[in-house]
Formats: sequence, C-alpha cells, structure tokens
Amino acid sequence: MLIRPAPHTMVNMEFFNKEGIELLPSVPSRYDLHYQKTKLKGGSTSGLLTTYGQDQMYLLGKRLRKDYIDNIQFLDSFDPNLVKLKTTHMKRTKESLRCVLAGFFGAENLNKNGPVRVESNDTRDEYLVPCPNICPVFRQINHSAMIHGSDIAEFNEDRTLLEETLGKKHFSKNRVRFIDCRDDLIARKTHGLPFPEHITPEIIDMVDKNATKLLFYAVCGQHEAERLVATRLSIGRLIQVFLNNIQDVLKGDNKAKMQMYSAHDSTVLPAMSVFGLDVTQWPPFAADLILELYEDNDKNHYVQVKYLGKPQIVRGCDKELCPLDKFLEEISPFAIREDEFQEVCHSNILEVIAKEMLEQEVGEIEDEESKERSDLAPGL
Repeated sequence: MLIRPAPHTMVNMEFFNKEGIELLPSVPSRYDLHYQKTKLKGGSTSGLLTTYGQDQMYLLGKRLRKDYIDNIQFLDSFDPNLVKLKTTHMKRTKESLRCVLAGFFGAENLNKNGPVRVESNDTRDEYLVPCPNICPVFRQINHSAMIHGSDIAEFNEDRTLLEETLGKKHFSKNRVRFIDCRDDLIARKTHGLPFPEHITPEIIDMVDKNATKLLFYAVCGQHEAERLVATRLSIGRLIQVFLNNIQDVLKGDNKAKMQMYSAHDSTVLPAMSVFGLDVTQWPPFAADLILELYEDNDKNHYVQVKYLGKPQIVRGCDKELCPLDKFLEEISPFAIREDEFQEVCHSNILEVIAKEMLEQEVGEIEDEESKERSDLAPGL
C-alpha cells in the first residue's frame, strides 16, 4: 500500500492563522480541492504524500537532528519558544512538516507536551508559495509560462518527441505538459512503478530539463527584462521575512533560534535563484534550503546558505560564509514589502517591460482548466 500513515511520524499538531485563530481540519485548502478533482486508478487522488515520501521527510528530520542537536548542540530538544513553525495550508505540506519534526525531535517526545502549534494561512496572507490568484501581474507571468510555455519554440521539438513516444500525435489542445509529465514519471521511478512503453532514461532527463525551465519561467519570468519583477512577486515577501528575522535577532527582538517553513518546489526554486544558486535542475523531493546566521568573537556577522545539507557560495560572495553586509546588499533588491507587493501586483508594469507576453493571448478565450491553472501556484 503506497498511501498510509507512517506510525513513527505521528505527531499531534494544531494549525492557527497569523491572528491565532485555529484552522479547522475539516476545511480543505483550495489546493487540496484542486487535487481532489483528479481521481487515480488505484482509488486515491493526486497530490498526496505517500508512505515512502513520509519516510523521506522523516530522514530529513533525522539529518537535521544530527546537524543541530547531536553535532553542535544548537538545540537540546523542541521548545516552542525557540523553534517557530509555519506551513502552507495544504495537507501534503502539513504532513511533511509532521514527519520532519518526528525525525528531528522524536514523535514520542513531541507528543508528551500536547499538540505542536503551527502557523498556516490561506492565500490572502500566504507568502510561502507564489499566489497568482491574489496578484494580477504575477498571474499574467504564471499564465504565460504554465498555459503557453509549451508553445514556446525552444520546447516544440522535445514536446513533439514526447507525444510521439507516448503515442499521442497531432494534438491541438490538451497537449502533454512537461511539469505534469515529470510529476508522473518521477513518482513512478521513486515508487518502483512501471513506465509507459518506450520511455527511456534520456526521455526522463529531457522531460525534467524542460519542466524545470518552465517552472523557472513561471516563478522568475521568461524574459530578462521582467526577471526582477517576477522574482520579487513570487518569492520577495518570503525573502523580506528572512531579512526581517535576521534584523530582529540582531536587535534582540526575536528569541527564536530556528524558523522552520514547510513549502514547495515553487518556493525553493525562486529562492535559489535569489541566492545565485544553480536552478537548472528541479529540486529533489525533501529538498532543504537553510540560512544560518553566525557571529564571531568580534561581533561580526555572517550568513551561510545550505542546499541539500551542503554549504553554497551565494550571489556576490566568494566564500561560503558571506559577510552579512554583503549578503544584505546582494539579496535586499529581491525583497518586497507587503504594501509594495500590492502596488506592483495591480500596476501595468508588464505592459511597460514585456508587451510580447500580452501578444501571446490576443484572441484567447480562457477555459475553466486554464483559468484554474493560472490561479494556482506554479508546479502544483
């Protein structure tokens, strides 16, 4: 059975929005409702966290325990005053966080002190994942990539090859989508399920490459002229939260030692782009992106970014430990405050910098599927 709760990950959790109001488990998110529309042959719906996936998240938690408890004693155990938790309002990310916490702190230990409190907001207040439905400008960018992306000339040859390999020729509508196809193929490969006939490792690599490029276009824009605008709208509010957290720690206003966020591929990829990391490969399942703040004996401060547990050299720096002033100088242009976010979201900036994007949609009539996909976070 592929989908069942992993007993060693069962942690009691309660979810609250930023005002402290409890979120009822019986009220699904708009994303979960979207996934429930796709019924699979085995009887489940799409978008669920499998038992194997739960184990992978649990192992991530075990690795974090080794890094931050066993090796350097940064934490002793779970303390809600020292470890702050936030997740997107989606069943899968909530379960992922549960599994990581179980591996990190131990399910039995966590359950001794009652439910773990986690912040989770609906899309009006969500910044952990790009939200096209609340930002018209970003919706335009997302729509251009997710709906029209496969029509871009650079993808045509590969898409035709993929469709012919799958026995689907001469499609004028509902053509194979690289991101959806990648999700299916990677899930099959991970869980040892059979592939469609003639699907080779080379085909899988090609699908992954094109899916990654489309996701990048959706969250960071297709054109260099719109790159900063798109990136700020997709991930800029979270970058602002990161920078605020750093400043609050330095001022003594934030006593938490760790902020943990459970999010999505469409969160990780644009954040990697902001930090100047390689974005040519789709983040693997259970990918982790970590910012560490350091202080030396002379009260100098540094930031180290880790991806998949390994230190990275970030934008504008030549060493893994980046001086805080340099880090802020390089990263701050990508951050965006809420008031500016709202202003840019409802501006005509795309008409000014990328008229060709609008030309793709001349005469277009949006069907229900296209409308829904344009409103959903990229890659979900």
